[in-house]
Amino acid sequence: MENSAIYSEENRKRFLVVAAILIVVIAVVDWQIKAFISIGFLYLFPILLVAGFLPRWRRHSSSGHAS
Repeated sequence: MENSAIYSEENRKRFLVVAAILIVVIAVVDWQIKAFISIGFLYLFPILLVAGFLPRWRRHSSSGHAS
């Protein structure tokens, strides 16, 4: 299986939904643990999931919203 096959159109909706769920889960966990532990680096994973599907301006927008 090619690496680019992961970013095929049939996986697009699934990856976008998973990325949105990950962002919400990370935000809730980050909110609950307050400033004791920094988990901001975890926002990188949903951004990487959607990077192959979204145009450049949407990637920048989603990165800004996630952080």
